[in-house]
Amino acid sequence: MVTLTMLRLSYILRTISLAILSGGCIAVTVSAIALVTAAKAHGVTAAAAATANAPMFITFSSLMLGCAITLFIGELLDLVITKRMTKLVCTRFAASALSVTACFILSFAIVPPMKAMIGEIHTNEQTEATWKTFHESARIIFGIIILTSLTALCVPAFEKRN
Repeated sequence: MVTLTMLRLSYILRTISLAILSGGCIAVTVSAIALVTAAKAHGVTAAAAATANAPMFITFSSLMLGCAITLFIGELLDLVITKRMTKLVCTRFAASALSVTACFILSFAIVPPMKAMIGEIHTNEQTEATWKTFHESARIIFGIIILTSLTALCVPAFEKRN
């Protein structure tokens, strides 16, 4: 009974975390594109519009970190309880591990320097160039998180049910 409850908890933690990671990253990306496009239509530069969106991105990265930790716990519970390693389970674990790793890279290596640069972006050309590099890295990481979290979310649909 306890094992079944823990297995259900594992499933719930994984599903919610993966849904927030994939859906949230897609929502932040679509919102940022829409806001930058609208700002550019009103004469605001893309760089100014992107920096105006930074608080949304920074706030969401904290939520992503929490989801990554929850996802890790959910996958670990599943591994400890079921001890099964089929190809599909390994695929799900790999996709989840990549998603968690990407979230950690974003939260610890990309967001803190970007947050520190916000005040200097428009006054220092070197800071603006560095910001753009981090911004491009963040875009790639978001794409990785979307792809891997959707993969990990969908793989269980192909597993055999007893």
